Amino acid sequence: MKNQLQLLQEKFPYMFNGDHIGIDVAPGWMPGFQKLCEKIDQLLGDDKRDFYWRQCKEKFGSARWYWKMKGRPTEIRIDLISESGVIETIAKGKRSAESDLSEKIRALIQEAEAHTEHACIYCGEPGTLNKKDGYLLVLCEEHSRQRNAGTLPSIWSDEDEGE
Repeated sequence: MKNQLQLLQEKFPYMFNGDHIGIDVAPGWMPGFQKLCEKIDQLLGDDKRDFYWRQCKEKFGSARWYWKMKGRPTEIRIDLISESGVIETIAKGKRSAESDLSEKIRALIQEAEAHTEHACIYCGEPGTLNKKDGYLLVLCEEHSRQRNAGTLPSIWSDEDEGE
């Protein structure tokens, strides 16, 4: 049986065909990531412009989805955490003919990532930042209770591994 990420890779193979350094999307965030892929696919239309996911991961409790696209200027993304929360900076490269499209894609990704700041990484229900043991995770009440009790299961189920 295929997992949700494998099904998404079959639906949008070009998004997963480039060099990447890891594609991991938590189960609670998968519906939002799927909608994001659909919106980007619609935005690109017939010209996919060599778009692909470079890295998908969790950082500071929420999703970080990095991407590449032919003609897109190089940018550096820096996330810092302070007492007041996560601070993000994006240093953009030179503007190109693809800049408007890049800005639209970036806006879609930022909106989807922002949603994960309030969605449980396990189930997608509304959640808050749990800071137990210094490792940040957005969790719903039930999963937060499990984490605090030491009974929270691994986020990556056996079903997702090795299939």
